[in-house]
Amino acid sequence: MRLLLPLLTVACALPDRTEKIAMRDGVELATDLYIPRGDGPFPAVVVRTPYPRWAFLGLNPRELQRDDVAVVVQSTREDDVFRTDADDGEDTLDWLAEQDWATGEAVTAGPSAMGITQYALGGRAHPGHVGVVAWIGTPDPYGHALFPGGAYREALVDGWLKATGSSGVLDALDPDPALWPVPETLPEGLHIGGWYDVFSQGPIDAFALGGGRLVMGPWTHETVGKARVGGRRFPDADALDLRAMRHAEVLARLDLAEDPDGPRVQYYLMGADEPDAPGNTWREAEDWPPSAVEVRMYLQADGTLAEACPTGGTTAYVSDPAEPVPTLCGRNLFLDAGPCDRAELAERDDVRAFVGPVLDAPREIVGRVTARLHVDLDATDADLVVHLVDVYPDGRHVQIAEGQARPAWRDGAIEPVQGVVPVDVDLWSTAVVLPAGHRVGIHVSSTDFPRLAIAPADAVPWAERHTVEPRPVRVRLHHDPSRPSWVQLPDPQRAAPGLRCETD
Repeated sequence: MRLLLPLLTVACALPDRTEKIAMRDGVELATDLYIPRGDGPFPAVVVRTPYPRWAFLGLNPRELQRDDVAVVVQSTREDDVFRTDADDGEDTLDWLAEQDWATGEAVTAGPSAMGITQYALGGRAHPGHVGVVAWIGTPDPYGHALFPGGAYREALVDGWLKATGSSGVLDALDPDPALWPVPETLPEGLHIGGWYDVFSQGPIDAFALGGGRLVMGPWTHETVGKARVGGRRFPDADALDLRAMRHAEVLARLDLAEDPDGPRVQYYLMGADEPDAPGNTWREAEDWPPSAVEVRMYLQADGTLAEACPTGGTTAYVSDPAEPVPTLCGRNLFLDAGPCDRAELAERDDVRAFVGPVLDAPREIVGRVTARLHVDLDATDADLVVHLVDVYPDGRHVQIAEGQARPAWRDGAIEPVQGVVPVDVDLWSTAVVLPAGHRVGIHVSSTDFPRLAIAPADAVPWAERHTVEPRPVRVRLHHDPSRPSWVQLPDPQRAAPGLRCETD
């Protein structure tokens, strides 16, 4: 719980009263009420949280009361992990509409898990749900938290369940994505995230579903609104008054104030940790992602990255689960997060580094980064992990983004890998500019522990994962023109389309 408290703000005031609200299955949830003085009825902010209710959401309940807004803070179920939050959220809004002090209109609000609960409710299109104010959350807990690319996000999930006293849920965890639906639409609102946040793609996807406003900084889960992130300082990353933005959004969605002025999208363009480096500044846009050309850089058999099609060959490594590649940084919670130097990992025998040419001008990467690897294995399964790095002239390989995929995973089902297969890896989105003299690099491996669980070499269902022992796996990356491996980088400065291999 200690790691989660920086996300929250103590309410600094006792609620007017606490009630037990019955859900449709008879379960009663404790709910704190902060009701403005006066005749009412009042619109409300609703917060549904797995954390102590006194650890408030980053909006001051007394300030909201002074604006004639009621605040409803409810404990979620202790024995459930987001599976009933859509139903429980609906039941809570139905209850709210029956109260004589309430108008029935509500904006949901809160960070992290409180963002997940409101996105779950948002997909139900409840008539009383008029807006969301969410930060460092996600509408896709399955794809962003539990099994991104089919790989189990061990440090995050195990750590969070332990921190919230819900470790018993793990044995009953069902990897069927159909049980974790992503909303098709969301109410309009404010979505705030960080490029190094554990859910960094979540606010972007939520903005695409519901519109409103999007803010993306260089932050981790615990450094939202701050300039110091992961051991380095991002100039002016603390320049935005996020608390004021959240408060203004609440009032606007409840029709108590005009829509806030300013752009629909504000994003921080990260730059190198060098004097006078380009970037390290805020940018504005009217939509996300900004217009960009998708540039493919192909992995070459000699360890380089180039926009030219590969001419053939393979690159191999052996991944030993007894000596996994350690997690150094990145989009983490309960582990070191943010940027760091991965150069020492590039020297390992079970990591393959591919590095592009020296840049003669700054290179922007703004938008979603993806990769496709053509591989064969001497087993029926293994994780594939890709890290995008900024290769400095002094030899540092500084983390930008990462992604992973389990080749045998097919929407929750398992299909053993046979022969050469294409594997798509989603590195999510970023906004960064590499200076002239730097190089684009990627690292490919099959472990990233403890961020990711060690995958068994045998393609077995989740429920049978403990029945097989992990063992070393040989992985071969292919560089044929007909079976190329590549990383795709969105470049807003490029005018012409990038090269595509004929059979790509």
